[in-house]
Amino acid sequence: MFVTAKGSLDVGISAMSVSVELEIEEQTLSDGKVVPSVKVINSYVNLPKDHISLHIHGNLIADFASLFKSLFMGTVRDQITDQVNNALRNSVPPAVNKLIASQKGYTNIYNHMDLDWSISSAPKINAQNLEFGIKGLFFPENEGEVAPTGVTPPVMPYKNTADKAQF
Repeated sequence: MFVTAKGSLDVGISAMSVSVELEIEEQTLSDGKVVPSVKVINSYVNLPKDHISLHIHGNLIADFASLFKSLFMGTVRDQITDQVNNALRNSVPPAVNKLIASQKGYTNIYNHMDLDWSISSAPKINAQNLEFGIKGLFFPENEGEVAPTGVTPPVMPYKNTADKAQF
């Protein structure tokens, strides 16, 4: 005698927190432009058991199984957090980097005027500073990028630690 259980499982999540530590790197496009890229260093997903609801639907066997759902709630939570962490670490960075690369290092800013935001080196980020530079060349959308001749870009100042400015 074989008993077959048929049914479905609905999972509801009422609250979950996600923390992601990123490293900003660089990627070189086929035309030689360098643009930012992201790499996930670490991710953490917090999903408390009391914020998950399981609803088992089906025949009598499924109803019987619902009596024991508290026994496998931890396993369900672990599967969810593992899948979210896996996506954050392995699927999100390639998708974001592909999106950044598809922009080709420039964006239409205003009225058919583009801005080249390609970078010369990877941004430097630490607890006190966010340092990055972009090419910063504005050019007409349909005319292509032509850097002006005889113009020297100004040297931009870095953070002055004596300045008391705060955010």
